[in-house]
Amino acid sequence: MCLALQGVLAAAAAIKVPTYPLAPGEYELVVQGATELKTRPLRKGSLSLRKWDAGGEASTSFYPLYGWTDVDLKNMGALLESASTPPDSQDSDNPGVLVFVAPPRYDGLFKSFKVHQASGAPVLLIGTLENRKATRGGRDGGGIGLFVQRREGRCLHGHWASVGPFVGGVGWFKVCPRGLTQ
Repeated sequence: MCLALQGVLAAAAAIKVPTYPLAPGEYELVVQGATELKTRPLRKGSLSLRKWDAGGEASTSFYPLYGWTDVDLKNMGALLESASTPPDSQDSDNPGVLVFVAPPRYDGLFKSFKVHQASGAPVLLIGTLENRKATRGGRDGGGIGLFVQRREGRCLHGHWASVGPFVGGVGWFKVCPRGLTQ
Protein backbone atom coordinates (compact mmCIF):
# COMPACT_ATOMS: atom_id res chain seq x y z
CA MET A 1 0.00 0.00 0.00
CA CYS A 2 1.38 3.41 -0.87
CA LEU A 3 2.31 5.84 1.91
CA ALA A 4 -0.24 8.44 0.76
CA LEU A 5 -3.12 5.95 1.06
CA GLN A 6 -1.87 4.81 4.45
CA GLY A 7 -1.88 8.44 5.61
CA VAL A 8 -5.45 8.98 4.40
CA LEU A 9 -6.63 5.81 6.14
CA ALA A 10 -4.86 6.78 9.37
CA ALA A 11 -6.45 10.24 9.27
CA ALA A 12 -9.90 8.75 8.68
CA ALA A 13 -9.42 6.36 11.61
CA ALA A 14 -8.39 9.27 13.86
CA ILE A 15 -11.68 11.13 13.28
CA LYS A 16 -13.81 10.44 16.31
CA VAL A 17 -17.47 9.97 15.58
CA PRO A 18 -19.52 10.68 18.70
CA THR A 19 -21.22 7.68 20.25
CA TYR A 20 -24.43 7.75 22.22
CA PRO A 21 -24.44 4.57 24.26
CA LEU A 22 -27.65 3.23 25.70
CA ALA A 23 -27.56 -0.23 27.21
CA PRO A 24 -30.04 -2.33 29.13
CA GLY A 25 -30.28 -1.01 32.66
CA GLU A 26 -31.75 1.55 34.98
CA TYR A 27 -31.55 5.28 34.27
CA GLU A 28 -32.71 8.54 35.76
CA LEU A 29 -34.73 10.70 33.39
CA VAL A 30 -35.22 14.44 33.81
CA VAL A 31 -37.70 16.15 31.48
CA GLN A 32 -38.78 19.77 31.24
CA GLY A 33 -41.29 21.33 28.91
CA ALA A 34 -41.02 24.80 27.43
CA THR A 35 -43.10 27.19 25.38
CA GLU A 36 -42.37 30.65 24.07
CA LEU A 37 -44.36 32.10 26.96
CA LYS A 38 -43.22 30.05 29.95
CA THR A 39 -41.15 27.19 31.23
CA ARG A 40 -43.15 24.21 32.38
CA PRO A 41 -42.37 22.16 35.46
CA LEU A 42 -39.41 19.85 35.72
CA ARG A 43 -40.24 16.15 36.03
CA LYS A 44 -37.87 13.45 37.30
CA GLY A 45 -38.20 9.71 37.41
CA SER A 46 -36.82 6.40 36.30
CA LEU A 47 -36.28 4.90 32.88
CA SER A 48 -35.78 1.15 32.51
CA LEU A 49 -34.35 -0.28 29.29
CA ARG A 50 -34.28 -3.96 28.31
CA LYS A 51 -33.07 -6.17 25.47
CA TRP A 52 -35.70 -8.06 23.52
CA ASP A 53 -36.26 -11.64 24.67
CA ALA A 54 -35.12 -14.31 22.21
CA GLY A 55 -38.69 -15.62 21.95
CA GLY A 56 -40.26 -12.19 21.61
CA GLU A 57 -39.65 -9.29 19.28
CA ALA A 58 -36.51 -9.80 17.24
CA SER A 59 -33.83 -7.29 18.10
CA THR A 60 -33.13 -5.09 15.13
CA SER A 61 -30.69 -2.35 14.42
CA PHE A 62 -33.68 0.02 14.28
CA TYR A 63 -35.13 -0.90 17.70
CA PRO A 64 -32.32 -2.33 19.84
CA LEU A 65 -34.03 -1.73 23.21
CA TYR A 66 -37.45 -1.26 24.75
CA GLY A 67 -38.50 -0.07 28.18
CA TRP A 68 -40.74 2.10 30.30
CA THR A 69 -40.68 5.26 32.39
CA ASP A 70 -42.56 6.52 35.43
CA VAL A 71 -42.01 10.19 34.54
CA ASP A 72 -45.36 11.99 34.59
CA LEU A 73 -45.53 13.70 31.21
CA LYS A 74 -49.01 15.17 31.76
CA ASN A 75 -49.21 18.95 31.70
CA MET A 76 -45.87 19.13 29.90
CA GLY A 77 -47.43 19.74 26.49
CA ALA A 78 -46.68 16.17 25.40
CA LEU A 79 -49.40 14.73 23.19
CA LEU A 80 -50.07 11.24 24.49
CA GLU A 81 -53.26 9.90 22.95
CA SER A 82 -55.51 7.60 24.91
CA ALA A 83 -55.03 4.97 22.16
CA SER A 84 -51.24 5.13 22.49
CA THR A 85 -49.23 2.89 24.76
CA PRO A 86 -48.84 4.40 28.24
CA PRO A 87 -45.24 5.44 29.04
CA ASP A 88 -45.13 3.05 32.01
CA SER A 89 -46.16 -0.06 30.01
CA GLN A 90 -43.75 -2.92 30.71
CA ASP A 91 -45.33 -5.16 28.05
CA SER A 92 -42.56 -6.06 25.59
CA ASP A 93 -45.12 -6.22 22.75
CA ASN A 94 -46.36 -2.72 23.58
CA PRO A 95 -43.59 -0.99 25.55
CA GLY A 96 -43.95 2.51 26.92
CA VAL A 97 -40.50 3.40 25.54
CA LEU A 98 -38.99 2.22 22.27
CA VAL A 99 -35.36 3.08 21.44
CA PHE A 100 -35.05 3.89 17.72
CA VAL A 101 -31.63 4.10 16.07
CA ALA A 102 -31.57 4.85 12.35
CA PRO A 103 -28.54 3.93 10.27
CA PRO A 104 -26.65 6.85 8.67
CA ARG A 105 -28.38 6.31 5.33
CA TYR A 106 -31.57 7.59 7.00
CA ASP A 107 -30.09 10.91 8.14
CA GLY A 108 -32.31 12.73 5.62
CA LEU A 109 -35.37 11.42 7.46
CA PHE A 110 -34.46 13.48 10.52
CA LYS A 111 -34.60 16.71 8.53
CA SER A 112 -38.40 16.43 8.64
CA PHE A 113 -38.45 16.26 12.46
CA LYS A 114 -39.07 19.34 14.57
CA VAL A 115 -35.80 18.80 16.44
CA HIS A 116 -32.25 18.37 15.08
CA GLN A 117 -30.92 14.83 15.38
CA ALA A 118 -27.27 13.79 15.31
CA SER A 119 -26.26 10.95 13.00
CA GLY A 120 -26.31 7.65 14.87
CA ALA A 121 -27.99 9.12 17.94
CA PRO A 122 -31.01 7.30 19.38
CA VAL A 123 -34.54 8.62 19.63
CA LEU A 124 -36.55 7.37 22.59
CA LEU A 125 -40.14 7.06 21.42
CA ILE A 126 -42.65 7.40 24.25
CA GLY A 127 -46.34 6.61 23.90
CA THR A 128 -46.38 6.53 20.09
CA LEU A 129 -48.28 4.19 17.80
CA GLU A 130 -44.85 2.82 16.85
CA ASN A 131 -44.61 1.48 20.41
CA ARG A 132 -47.57 -0.84 19.77
CA LYS A 133 -46.83 -4.13 18.03
CA ALA A 134 -50.13 -4.02 16.14
CA THR A 135 -49.42 -0.58 14.65
CA ARG A 136 -45.60 -0.70 14.38
CA GLY A 137 -44.23 0.30 11.00
CA GLY A 138 -46.01 2.74 8.77
CA ARG A 139 -48.67 4.39 10.91
CA ASP A 140 -48.37 7.85 12.30
CA GLY A 141 -49.73 8.93 15.65
CA GLY A 142 -49.14 10.98 18.75
CA GLY A 143 -46.54 10.60 21.45
CA ILE A 144 -43.16 12.19 21.88
CA GLY A 145 -39.59 11.57 20.84
CA LEU A 146 -36.59 12.26 23.04
CA PHE A 147 -33.99 13.26 20.46
CA VAL A 148 -30.47 12.69 21.79
CA GLN A 149 -28.21 15.53 20.66
CA ARG A 150 -25.10 15.36 22.81
CA ARG A 151 -23.25 13.34 25.37
CA GLU A 152 -21.67 14.71 28.53
CA GLY A 153 -19.78 12.01 30.41
CA ARG A 154 -22.17 9.09 30.73
CA CYS A 155 -25.30 11.26 30.40
CA LEU A 156 -27.24 11.93 27.21
CA HIS A 157 -28.91 15.30 26.62
CA GLY A 158 -31.30 16.57 24.02
CA HIS A 159 -34.67 18.00 23.18
CA TRP A 160 -38.04 16.33 23.06
CA ALA A 161 -40.90 17.11 20.72
CA SER A 162 -44.20 15.67 19.60
CA VAL A 163 -43.89 13.14 16.81
CA GLY A 164 -46.37 12.37 14.11
CA PRO A 165 -48.78 14.80 12.48
CA PHE A 166 -49.64 16.62 15.71
CA VAL A 167 -48.29 19.91 16.99
CA GLY A 168 -47.50 19.79 20.67
CA GLY A 169 -45.04 20.82 23.29
CA VAL A 170 -41.27 20.79 23.21
CA GLY A 171 -38.62 20.81 25.86
CA TRP A 172 -35.33 19.32 26.96
CA PHE A 173 -34.27 16.13 28.75
CA LYS A 174 -31.34 14.34 30.33
CA VAL A 175 -30.83 10.57 30.73
CA CYS A 176 -28.12 9.29 33.09
CA PRO A 177 -27.30 5.84 34.40
CA ARG A 178 -28.84 5.51 37.86
CA GLY A 179 -26.86 7.41 40.47
CA LEU A 180 -25.20 9.94 38.10
CA THR A 181 -27.79 12.74 37.81
CA GLN A 182 -27.28 15.82 39.89
